[in-house]
Amino acid sequence: AELVVGSGTGLAGSTSVPMLNGFATFTDLSISSVSSSAQLRFTMGFFGVDSNVFAVVEGVAASLVILQQPTDVQISTSISPAVSVQAKDAGGNAATAFASAV
Repeated sequence: AELVVGSGTGLAGSTSVPMLNGFATFTDLSISSVSSSAQLRFTMGFFGVDSNVFAVVEGVAASLVILQQPTDVQISTSISPAVSVQAKDAGGNAATAFASAV
């Protein structure tokens, strides 16, 4: 199996499995980045088939990371540059759907 279309990268898992009674079952394939147009290709010798195009979306927020650390500041003065925090899913992708207060 290989990832052939879209911006998704990082196909992981068992990308080659034996045929058993005419079937090959890929039980642990995963894609490690977001894509709106991922597609899988399966080949065997001269034969090949492509999957339908599908989306790989980020997961729910699982952690926060500080993108801009605070800097030294005088009393009663706004911290500059502004401190920024980003929500990440379990795979380390930005959890862009996260909208709760931090």
